Amino acid sequence: MTDLTQQRGLFEGTFPKPVTVDFTARRQSSDGGVVLLRQIDARTGLTASLASSLDERRSTARVQHDLGLLVRQRVLSIASVLVNDFETHRG
Repeated sequence: MTDLTQQRGLFEGTFPKPVTVDFTARRQSSDGGVVLLRQIDARTGLTASLASSLDERRSTARVQHDLGLLVRQRVLSIASVLVNDFETHRG
């Protein structure tokens, strides 16, 4: 079976040194902007602060996901869509 996680010689003749593309990294994203936003959020604590200001009204017996995690996911999702819309519509 062919190993599809690495490609060698992808840019042969383009660069003086070989370029290796590796798809086995733990953290990968097709949108590097969201990775950057996640790192900024982790440093600033913005979404954690936002989540701590909200009233938790869910039943603790039924909660599977932390409110902070849900807020972070939503904020990054909105930011991702906004960035993608901007890239699509800029001229």
